[in-house]
Amino acid sequence: MRSRFSAYATENFDYVLKTYSKDKQQSLSTDALKSSADGATWFALQINATPSEDTVEFTAYYFENKAMYQLHESSRFIKEDGAWRYHDGELFDDCGKVKYGRNLPCVCGSTKKFKQCCATKAR
Repeated sequence: MRSRFSAYATENFDYVLKTYSKDKQQSLSTDALKSSADGATWFALQINATPSEDTVEFTAYYFENKAMYQLHESSRFIKEDGAWRYHDGELFDDCGKVKYGRNLPCVCGSTKKFKQCCATKAR
């Protein structure tokens, strides 16, 4: 999960595509992945739970048009050729635009206030 987030954050869509299950890869392309992420600046990931070996619940934060958003998902992975690959996920109702206080602790987990940490990436 962390490597997929890092790949989105660094726009390494070749890697993102390779981490999808073979079944899902057939209907995707690096151009389609890039297009779907266009304008998003991914900046923080929180792993909320790992209820089973093949499931990860996470919240990923990103900026788009200077607004903060979150993607809260329970992702299911399958093991193919000795590697875990993303197969599908279920989104939670709290996905979307987030209003987050500038003086609250940063969502990235640093000890800084949000305004002094990741909020600077929205400018």
